[in-house]
This record gives sequence, C-alpha cells and structure tokens, in this order.
Amino acid sequence: MNSPDCGLDGLVPRELGNLKLLDTLYLHANHFSGSIPKELGNLTNLVNLDLSNNALTGEIPFEFINLKQLKLFNLFLNRLHGSIPDYVAELPNLETLGLWMNNFTGEIPKKLGQNGKLHILDLSSNKLTEGLGTCYSLTRVRLGQNYLNGSIPNGFIYLPRLNLAELQNNVLSGNLSENGNSSSKPVKLGQLNLSNNLLSGPLPFSLSNFSSLQILLLSGNQFSGPIPTSIGELQQVLMLDLSRNSLSGPIPPEIGNCFHLTFLDMSQNNLSGSVPPEISNIHILNYLNLSRNHLNQTIPKSIGSMKSLTVADFSFNDFSGKVPESGQFSLFNASSFAGNPQLCGPLLNNPCNFTTITNTPGKAPSDFKLIFALGLLICSLIFATAAIIKAKSFKKNSSDSWKMTAFQKLEFTVTDILECVKWKRNW
Repeated sequence: MNSPDCGLDGLVPRELGNLKLLDTLYLHANHFSGSIPKELGNLTNLVNLDLSNNALTGEIPFEFINLKQLKLFNLFLNRLHGSIPDYVAELPNLETLGLWMNNFTGEIPKKLGQNGKLHILDLSSNKLTEGLGTCYSLTRVRLGQNYLNGSIPNGFIYLPRLNLAELQNNVLSGNLSENGNSSSKPVKLGQLNLSNNLLSGPLPFSLSNFSSLQILLLSGNQFSGPIPTSIGELQQVLMLDLSRNSLSGPIPPEIGNCFHLTFLDMSQNNLSGSVPPEISNIHILNYLNLSRNHLNQTIPKSIGSMKSLTVADFSFNDFSGKVPESGQFSLFNASSFAGNPQLCGPLLNNPCNFTTITNTPGKAPSDFKLIFALGLLICSLIFATAAIIKAKSFKKNSSDSWKMTAFQKLEFTVTDILECVKWKRNW
C-alpha cells in the first residue's frame, strides 16, 4: 500500500491490520495524528513500513515484535516518545531504522545492529542518553542532537563500511582512538561530524586512513596538541573545521596538499608560528578563518593569489608588518585584521613608518626594542666615561705646564731684565 503525501489526516486506520499479506505500507508525509495502532503488528509479512512525517504520538507498540520480515522501519518526524524497544534490535532482517526528530528517551538498545544487516541508523534529534555500540555492517549513522555520554567505542570511526557518521551536539568525552587495524587499509568514511562534544586529547595520526573523507567537523571540543602532519593526506576533503579547541603548535605546511578544500576553519585555538605559504596551493578555497590564535610574523602575500577566496579572517593574532594589498586582499575589510596591533597599511588607517617593526623569524618585536635600548645605554655610558677621563687629563696638564707669554705683552724688555740682574749682583 503506497499512499505518501496524499493529504490524509485523522487516525491511522486500525483495519489495516487485517491485510495479512501486505508487505509494504507507505503512509509518510500525510497528516495522521494519534497513536500508532497496535493492530499493525499483525502484518507479519510486512517488509517496508514508513509512517514518517506525520503528527503521530504515543509509543512504539509492543506488538511490532512480530514484524520479523521488516527491512525498512521509518517513524521519523513525528511526536513519539518513550524508549526504543529492545526488540527492535532483534528484528533479524532490519536494514534501515529512521526514528529521528521525535522525543525518544533512555538508552539505545545495546544489541542494535548485531543482526549483521543494519546499514542505515538515524536516531538524531531525540533525547537518548547512551548505548552507542559498534556495528560492523553500518554505512550511515546519525546520532546527533541527543544527550549521548561516555566515550566513542574504539574503532567506531574506522568501521570498514561506514561512510557517514554524525555524532555532533552530544556530551561525548574521552579520546579519539587510533586505528587499531593492523592492515591500516583506507576506510570508506566520507563525512565525520563530532562537533560540540567534550572530546579531548590529541587528534589521531591515523586520520591519514580517511582517504575518501570529504567533510571533517571537529569544532567545539577540547582537542589538544599539534595538528598531525598526516592531515595533508586528506586529499579529498572539502570542508575542515577544527575551530574552538585547544590545538597548539604550528599549522603544518602539509595542509597545502588538501587541494580540494573550500572551507577551512582553525579559529579559536592556541596555534602559533607563521602561516605556511603552502596554504596558497589550495586554489579553490573560498573560506579561511585563522582568527583568535597566536600566529605571528607577516601574512603571506601569496594568499592574495587565491582567486576563489572571498572570506578570510586573520583577526586577534600576533601578526606584524604590512597587510598585503594586492589580489584578494582588496576584498577584505579592516575587521579581518583587527586585534593585531603590529599590523600596518592603508586598509587599517595605520601607515607603516620607522616605528613599525617587522617581525623576523625567531625574534619578537619586544626583544628587538630591548636590545636597541640596551645598546643605546651602553654607548652613552662609554661616551660619558671617556669625556670625564679626557676632562681630568686636560686639567692636570694645564696646572703642571709653564705658561709662555711674550715680554711685549708684560710691558718690559730684555734690557730691563739684565739691569735687574746686574743690580742684584752689586747688592
């Protein structure tokens, strides 16, 4: 029975439970309300059941334990509540389970996925608290916007068939484990969203195993330590968000190997050092945010050659020198460079003059000023000491030497002196 999006409303007819040979029941995208009739549990041949996108309330009927042939089970976008029954995890043929955007509470059934056939699991936007397990058959997992706590099971993000994992906006904690698979084969994961949790520790070096990864969102956690150089092996990644963590050390130049990046956000970390010029190798990048770190030295002029770059933020760092004006830099406003007191240039209404000290590798501007001041002080002391010694020497020489004066200036002659000597002898 296939009646989606037909404008049907009212209660789901309980008489549908009499259609014992029915294998497909599609009633999604209508306006049904009230509870799900337990009589649907009589449809033991049912393979596909989709009641999503209605206004159904109440709990999942216990009678659905009889639906052993069920492969697709969709109840998303309703107003259902209560816990997810444990028997759902024991449906032997279940391949797709979509219960997102309801009000389900409690734990995720621990055996969910152990039938070896579950491929798609979407329990996002509920109020579930725990029960995240490892299911090797999963290809798509969406558990975001819940209250899941505890750690992510070892090896979960390296599951061999997994191509999408969304666990954002939970309270997950602990470290991301390295890939324990000794074969280290590339995993199929294409999208990983772990943003806005309490995850901590270093980023795993085995990120390099994600050769097919296109979206990596790790923002809003407590990750620390350096960004691994293996990040450069994510050559298919389109979107990389590491913002709002505690990552430290330099930006690895290997980031320039991520040629397909269009979005790169490393803001609000503790990154230091210079911006690697290799970043300009990412020719299709259109969003770059490096704000609120401790990055220093000059902003590479080569970034101006990135013709796709329309948004860039270098604010609140320790950059110095002149802001480049050519290329894409002409599109950015002053707010993109705010909070860098040693930057200068026309864009900032801060002309570059002799008082503006351009930072050099390995030396901070404050060190240069200190050395310059000490040099002036030492030179002043040397000159002052030399002047005092010279003055004392001159005074001594002046007091010990004869003063030679011409007779004419004393108003007597040699004859007068001889007359005086002669008189003294006669005396």
